[in-house]
Order: sequence, then C-alpha cells, then structure tokens
Amino acid sequence: MLQWDLVTVTYQNQSTLNRFLAPWLSDDQRFCLWVVDNGSKDTTVAQLKAQLKNTQYEFNADNRGYASAANQGASMGYFDYIVFINPDCFAGPDDIEPMVEYLRDNPQTGLAGCRVLNEDGHL
Repeated sequence: MLQWDLVTVTYQNQSTLNRFLAPWLSDDQRFCLWVVDNGSKDTTVAQLKAQLKNTQYEFNADNRGYASAANQGASMGYFDYIVFINPDCFAGPDDIEPMVEYLRDNPQTGLAGCRVLNEDGHL
C-alpha cells in the first residue's frame, strides 16, 4: 500500500480548520497527518487538541515562520513521501493519492504539485 505523511502548518485557522480536517480524521491507513501550530492565539489549538491524538501535533509558543514549521512537521513523519498542504485547502486522500502515485512511478521526479482552484471550480 502506498503511504505518505501529510503535514500542515496552522496559524489562526479557526475558521477553516474543521473543514480542512474532516477528510483526514478517518482510519485510512494511506497517510499520517501531522500538524504544527505556529503560536495561534485564537481557538485553533483547542480545536486541534479536541480532534487529534497527542502524537499528531506540536504547538510552538511563537510563530517560527512557515518554512521552519513545515520542516518541523516533516521531521515528525516516517513514510517515503511527504505532502504539504495548507489548512485553508480542502482536499482529501483520494485527491492526493494520484500525485503520490506519480512520484512513486517516476522516481526521477522529486516534487509534484496540483492545480489549485477556487471553491467554485475556477482558477
């Protein structure tokens, strides 16, 4: 089975967090979700604590910046593939798997991206 680590960095994402997390809170064995919060002062941390296992998140006391937090999240994982996704992007495992399959089938490729659409389906 193809497996990947999914890393997201949160900061003040209370308005999008529940919608983002919904497809990733299953018992799906294809991925492991890792969340790093960058010092949120809203309800983001409380939402994460209520929905995730202790091993799935880390909370920074301050905002270390996206790159630092993304690397922190990547270091938590253990699969061969890492997917970075922002918490205001709404996708699920079936959306991500084709990209990971492409990387597996094309080892000369080191990075894959996808078309990002607005909620109404337009660019």
